[in-house]
Amino acid sequence: MNNGVRLQYPYVEHLHHLTSLLDPEAHQTLMIEPELKAEFQCSGCGECCQRPWSVTVSENYYNQWAETLKAHAPGRLDQAFQVYDNATPQRYANINRKPGTHECIFLEDDRRCFIQKHYGEEALSRVCRTYPRYEQWQGVFFGRFMATGCPDIADLLVQFPHLQVQRIQMPVLHWREAEKNPHPLGQNVALTWLGLSLDLAFHEGYTATQNLLRINQVLKWLFSRRHQGVRADHLLQLGAEERARRLPFQEG
Repeated sequence: MNNGVRLQYPYVEHLHHLTSLLDPEAHQTLMIEPELKAEFQCSGCGECCQRPWSVTVSENYYNQWAETLKAHAPGRLDQAFQVYDNATPQRYANINRKPGTHECIFLEDDRRCFIQKHYGEEALSRVCRTYPRYEQWQGVFFGRFMATGCPDIADLLVQFPHLQVQRIQMPVLHWREAEKNPHPLGQNVALTWLGLSLDLAFHEGYTATQNLLRINQVLKWLFSRRHQGVRADHLLQLGAEERARRLPFQEG
């Protein structure tokens, strides 16, 4: 599993199995990412350059590029960056917008990026170079996701709808966080619940609204059992009922 496997339906059973292979002594967890991530290539549409987002750059990036870019387009790029009042080495400055708009100051009339056009992708800030990819610790697993705000993602999602899962050693920072703030369900049950929630959310026999209602119903059931405790086998049984279309069910 170290090289990753495609997550298979029923997700609750597959994730439960993968979780059973983790070595807690080695601080192992699962990393989950969409298969489309490997297929993504930026089309250069410029859509993300027109959003009201803060694009932060590091001190190293600012020192390397601010004067170079200013000299390339004097007058136009004199105020390309705004250094933060409480600047840190990693969060040092923000890329400014064009006056009165949400457009990035580096967005050209042809909707291409001035920096990328003249200096290549390697000259982009980390935020611009990695978007729409982003990474996030989810309490019991590590996710490498793709922001659906990017218009190129929708078509890829249709072509590559599956998730990829692999076993990794938990980063030290997240391991310490998990030790201090353990998930209330515990890693094994929480990952099994993730599988069940995926089964509920993406069932093709129901509308999106119906799937949300079924997730809400199961969450209410889980909450009702908070004093008795929730085990993985409870979730596996719910998964079997879900596949047999016996949900909604009577809550005991």
